[in-house]
Amino acid sequence: MKTNNFLVCALCASLAHAEASPKLYHRIWDPYTPPQPFSLRATVQNSQESGLVLIAADNVDQLILDPDHPEGSLYQVALQRDGDLTENDWDISSVKACHVAGIKSDIVKLHLSSSETVYAIDYFVHPVPRDGSCPKKKPASRTSISFTNTTLIIGTAGKAPLPELRAPPQLSPQGEPVQPQPEQSFIQKYWMYIAMGLITLGSSQLGSFGAVIQSLIRLLTVLTGGAAPDEEQGGQGGQSQGRGSGGRAAGR
Repeated sequence: MKTNNFLVCALCASLAHAEASPKLYHRIWDPYTPPQPFSLRATVQNSQESGLVLIAADNVDQLILDPDHPEGSLYQVALQRDGDLTENDWDISSVKACHVAGIKSDIVKLHLSSSETVYAIDYFVHPVPRDGSCPKKKPASRTSISFTNTTLIIGTAGKAPLPELRAPPQLSPQGEPVQPQPEQSFIQKYWMYIAMGLITLGSSQLGSFGAVIQSLIRLLTVLTGGAAPDEEQGGQGGQSQGRGSGGRAAGR
C-alpha cells in the first residue's frame, strides 16, 4: 500500500510539473481578418543534462502560409507562462510573415527572471534583408512552414550597475564646504624660470650687473601690477619739461 501511494504521489508531481512547463504557440496574424487561433508549437522542458529544451509539437509543420496574405501580416510566437489564464496574458514576439516563407533558421530566446522562471520571449528568423523588406518573389501556392533548424537561447536576468558615488566635499570647522584654491596663472607658476632666463640674457648681452638688476626690477614690477621704471621716469621728465617751458614763457 505504501508503494502504491508513493507511485501516485510521484505521478501527481510529474503531472503538476508538466502543467507548469511553459508552452510556445504560433499563428499567422492578418490585420484585415479576425485573429486565427494559436496552435501549439513546442513545450519548454527542463532537462537535467542540458537545461531548458524545446520539445516540438506533433503538428508543428501544419501551419500554412498563404501567398495572398496582405502586407502587414505577421508570424507570431506566443509564450504561455505558468499562471497565464488567457491569451491576453501571453508574451508575444512577431516577425513579418513574408520572411518565414524562405526561412533557413530561427532563434527562440527565452528570458529568465532572478528566480529562474521563464517570463518573456524574443523571436528571430534568418535570412532577413537589411532594410526589412519582403521578397519581391512570392510563393506560387500555399506552403507549410518548416522549422528544422531552431536555436534556443536563454537570457538570464542581469543586475543593474551600482551607482557611482562622488566623495563628499571637505568641510571647514564652521561646517562650510572648503573652497578649492584658484588656479595660478602661467607667470605665477613659472616666474622663477623666467627670472633665471632674464638673468642669463642680461649677463650675456649687457655684460653689466646693473642691467641684470634692472631687468629683475622690471619683472617684479610687472608681476606686482605696477608700472615699469622707464615709464615712471618718462612721465616725470615730461612734467619737468612742461614746468620749464612755462617758466620761460612767463619770463618773456
